[in-house]
Amino acid sequence: MAKITGVKTVDMVGGEITKVAYGGDEYVKVDGPAVKGDLVSIVKAWGGIPAGEFYSVDQVTGTRGREFVYIDGSANGYQSSVQPFRKVSAQSAPAIEERVATLEKRVDALEPAEEPLKVGDYAKIADHVSYDGYAGAGDIVEIHSNVGGFYDFRVVKVSDKSDYTLFDSRSLVRATDEEVAEAKAKLESEKWAKIGRKPNEFKVGDIVRVLDGSDSWLSDGDIGEIAQIDTDDVPYRVKTAEVTDSNWLCVEGIELITPVEARFDR
Repeated sequence: MAKITGVKTVDMVGGEITKVAYGGDEYVKVDGPAVKGDLVSIVKAWGGIPAGEFYSVDQVTGTRGREFVYIDGSANGYQSSVQPFRKVSAQSAPAIEERVATLEKRVDALEPAEEPLKVGDYAKIADHVSYDGYAGAGDIVEIHSNVGGFYDFRVVKVSDKSDYTLFDSRSLVRATDEEVAEAKAKLESEKWAKIGRKPNEFKVGDIVRVLDGSDSWLSDGDIGEIAQIDTDDVPYRVKTAEVTDSNWLCVEGIELITPVEARFDR
């Protein structure tokens, strides 16, 4: 005995299936007992017949209230164990697919609309946009401010904030977190490469800004010199005029201001 496969839901009401399609025909849910030729959905499992599957009805026997439904020529169960669906009209395969597509559109319409871009958001310049001398298709930008007239926004590239350009909202799509992180990582790598170092390659004598001094006597924003580098998880000792002890920081806690090679006081 084999269950029917390929049954497609055509209509639902209140979360319950009211119409299905199978073999080029449509079947509508009926409240009465199943008859020969119906499709039935199993609502109460019995024997080896699981609930939720569809079968075709071969015959119905017995008296009212004790009628047995035969499916696939062998298995039988009570009428109360099945929900019948009765053929209502012949449908061509394309028409059925069209109904399914309509249902999918209804589901899509229920999804919340994406919020419009605003100042402070990150966006990617759309593929159809030509390079304007500063930015073009695929660049990740930050929306800096609103502007009037033909354009909606003034934007700056994440990879180069030395300039700006103007775009309307149709030329921008919201950037994913991964795209923004990748653009920032690329910028950071390029900044370190310009001084001949790998990212976060600090040296003794570098001037740095404290980003997180919570586990030391240093305060966020302090400017100091890397006086010593160790090999543990908190490797950088940052010395300022006021703090010369309890001043070890991790790599995430400092930001390079001036590399030692560029200091004029050395």
